[in-house]
Amino acid sequence: MKKLVRLCAVLATLSALAVVQAHGQMTPLGEIVAGSPALIGTTEMPVGGTIFQGDRLTAHKDSTVIELANRGTIQLFPHTRIQVLSQDGEIQVRLEQGKVAFIFPKDVRTSIQSATSVMTPLRTESRYYGVMENTDKQDIVQAYEGELQVQAVPSGEKATLRPRQEACVGATAWTGHGDPIRGLRLPIIVGLIEGGTATGIIIYSVIDDDEPVASPS
Repeated sequence: MKKLVRLCAVLATLSALAVVQAHGQMTPLGEIVAGSPALIGTTEMPVGGTIFQGDRLTAHKDSTVIELANRGTIQLFPHTRIQVLSQDGEIQVRLEQGKVAFIFPKDVRTSIQSATSVMTPLRTESRYYGVMENTDKQDIVQAYEGELQVQAVPSGEKATLRPRQEACVGATAWTGHGDPIRGLRLPIIVGLIEGGTATGIIIYSVIDDDEPVASPS
């Protein structure tokens, strides 16, 4: 009986050590640095909480700001959900719902992806600053600083987004007269128009003067 008790104790110790070692081998991909706590899975994570591979973050009714391991900054607008992944040295942010503002440094290897589009910095500028929003009908990508590459997932079309431009990606109705809500003119069509619906990318030559909530500093 004593041998059995000792064996159980040894097995329990080895199991605990294995859990600790596995957690220690996980590389942190980011940290919550400002704003409100966010949900990681079902756990509320306050400012200072660490983000690991595969974590899903959901912002509450207030924004949450995270700093990635590559020194990029992501602001999650209220009720936004993302997943943070790393593959071959590149941090990937999957935008599952909502809106994010981002600031990335030069030569960063990263992308923001949704089911509709992929946004990647072109690594030609000193920094990249913009906004990406995922909706049921389309993605909206805005560039404020630095050139971005935008790819439409359904069609595979790619386009370069320059500062002060906005891209509408995916299926969105368009009448050929600009966007009356934003008062924009002269869109550039990349991809296909089928029955008045864009399956690729529409780039507007200007965007609103309104800046995102999180301005670069």
